[in-house]
Amino acid sequence: MVELLQNKYTSLQVFVASFMILAALGTILLPELPFFNLGTSYALHLMFSYLTIGLVLLLAKQPKLMFVSFFCAASLCLFLKNASNQDIIYPDSTGSPAVKIAHINANNANDNPTDILEYLMDVDADILSIQEMTPDLGSYFSKELTEKYPYNSTVYRAENFLGLAIYSKVPFENLDTIYYNDIPNLSFTIGNSDKDEAITFIASFIYPVITAADKEQATGHFEFLSQYMSRKNGPLITLGEYNQLQWSGYIQDFRSANLLNDSRRFPFFHYPSDHIFYSSHFNCIHFQSIGTPKTHHLGIVGKYELNQENFYAQKASRKF
Repeated sequence: MVELLQNKYTSLQVFVASFMILAALGTILLPELPFFNLGTSYALHLMFSYLTIGLVLLLAKQPKLMFVSFFCAASLCLFLKNASNQDIIYPDSTGSPAVKIAHINANNANDNPTDILEYLMDVDADILSIQEMTPDLGSYFSKELTEKYPYNSTVYRAENFLGLAIYSKVPFENLDTIYYNDIPNLSFTIGNSDKDEAITFIASFIYPVITAADKEQATGHFEFLSQYMSRKNGPLITLGEYNQLQWSGYIQDFRSANLLNDSRRFPFFHYPSDHIFYSSHFNCIHFQSIGTPKTHHLGIVGKYELNQENFYAQKASRKF
């Protein structure tokens, strides 16, 4: 009888351990499957859950399950870390040319337009991206920002008339509105195109994934952007409201396909869906979420300095 109970207890341990490992590895390796997609959305919670369970098992003197739980927690921790900016601290400036970029979602704001405008003026970015704004708000920003940002462009989605705008202190060239299923994306360059030294910027809005149809559209939109980027040479910065967590399969595949770095280090208590990605031609020397007393997360701001060594090495390689 004792032997039978021991066998059942061992079988239960194997079952629990297998389930824990499957949930962790599935979240890391198979994020697009329905069950594991939920795990990916709550990967941070899952990591802390495994850590807590491991501590409980330590007190309960269950070393085998404790080891499995801590292993799963460590695996998820590495997964989340690798999905973010790898720098423990952002590198210091070397004095190379740099660009400061701010991106906000006007739909997130609880402030009145005047307060938002004042806040944006204080941020003092070289390039400003504003998304999800109504035509009235777009007209207001265009009027008030033109003096400081004389180079600008705004497009609106036909479906709901919410806009995507770019404001720049410096002239931009090759302005192009590229559409994916009637969703506009803005592409432009800054710098000397004749000498192959222009920086390409692409601002996008991608709908969040809620239904199966949304999943197909998001996948198609990311692939569309990747195909467009594959035709671009030189420094590249892409930004916008991607409506995906930085460790989601969509973002990881998108970054991998285009060799892009993430600006954001691992956020422990925040789950942002807005991003700025950059090519290896740059070093990200500053990045932070921005907000106001009334709006916890209004957007993001980052500063990107040209990595002279990488820039000229890649420029030379394209000549051969």
